[in-house]
Amino acid sequence: GAVSVGRSDRLVSAVQAQVWGLGRVAALEVPERWGGLVDLPEVWDERVMGRLAGVLAGGFAGEDQVAVRASGVFGRRLVRAAAGDSGSWVPSGTVLVTGGTGALGGRVAR
Repeated sequence: GAVSVGRSDRLVSAVQAQVWGLGRVAALEVPERWGGLVDLPEVWDERVMGRLAGVLAGGFAGEDQVAVRASGVFGRRLVRAAAGDSGSWVPSGTVLVTGGTGALGGRVAR
């Protein structure tokens, strides 16, 4: 429950999410000692156990960060935003803006 794979998949623990983030940093800082991250759901069933066994057996070669769910195994992906999407983001709740101390950063934050 450290990462979410969709709208209906809730995060279980902020602490687990922090550990996942620490693992991602470790992957960048010491890649020669990196093993990978596997996130598991809060509730286990036979499908989750079978998929976890497949991940551990090397069935997802090239993937070092996966979330195993009853509905499948999910890897992280970045996708290019479509043209014109730059103005469509409307934040809700609290938003953290880093590097917003310069003239341009302050303007973007507003």
